[in-house]
Amino acid sequence: MKQFTHKSTTTKTQSKLVHAADYVDVGNSSVSWTEQGRLVGDDKRRAVRVTVSANERKVELLDGYNETVEKTVVQPNNKTAYTSFLIALENLHFGQERIAKQTDERGVCPIGQRYIYEIRAGANQKSRLWSDSCLATDGTFAGLAGTTRQLFKSQITTYDKFILGTQF
Repeated sequence: MKQFTHKSTTTKTQSKLVHAADYVDVGNSSVSWTEQGRLVGDDKRRAVRVTVSANERKVELLDGYNETVEKTVVQPNNKTAYTSFLIALENLHFGQERIAKQTDERGVCPIGQRYIYEIRAGANQKSRLWSDSCLATDGTFAGLAGTTRQLFKSQITTYDKFILGTQF
């Protein structure tokens, strides 16, 4: 379990950029977007994660703070579609990190949602950024958050049906 270390809200982090499109030809690469729900009791906490790779598009409903997979839908993908998706993410500044007052999203925006944006090369996490629904200035994600979220949702043909009735 990751220990929480309180960092001063005046601490600045180094801004950096990871290019999503650089991972087109990296075997087992994937990008993901996770929406974490409000801070409620563990039995009511839900999150949804969309992961896209060259071979598949996957959506998972996650239960509780440990994010146990409750249900999954997997749809096929191909390299051409994945390449187009990564280029679109690149145009939305998906891997752009901004200087943030707080780098740890836990506990931020307790009555709203937190969004996690990741780039992976196999088991290696290359980028992990976040934003939330409370303040546009919160988080380390410097990309176009709303358009990025919509783009990920659009990758899953049955996304709206999949999350129907789920409260975040």
